[in-house]
Amino acid sequence: MQIELVNLDPKSIAFANDRDETLANAKLEAFLANAGIVPEHRFQNELVIKKDGKRLAVYIKYASVPRGTPKTKDVNVADMAGGPALKIRISPEEYVPFTDGDLMPRIREYLDENRLGIDNRQANALAEPHGDGYDVYLPVKGK
Repeated sequence: MQIELVNLDPKSIAFANDRDETLANAKLEAFLANAGIVPEHRFQNELVIKKDGKRLAVYIKYASVPRGTPKTKDVNVADMAGGPALKIRISPEEYVPFTDGDLMPRIREYLDENRLGIDNRQANALAEPHGDGYDVYLPVKGK
């Protein structure tokens, strides 16, 4: 895992979620096709809870869209302000441990060392898949 501080540009993102990853992706893809949008960036995330030893996840699929794109019944659209963020490069093997929160001690250590905190006013962490893993963007603010 590699961590660096970057500055994100403002952008609008469309997102769909479901307990079934395939359905979340299908909702977003249908939205993009109907709107004629070819996104520059695609992201994903999982909100995970563990209950009775079982991993339960809600899968969220994101795509960058032009500002002013209207939301639909199945897909929301939000504007992200941009600004400072951690760029966390993780391997495919680290993705599930990341979404499960197992990598947070190292991330919190980096935040503390650099007098930063997670900016909860922005979107959750956004994982952008690439050839050899993921770049995860986590909005931060100074302490």
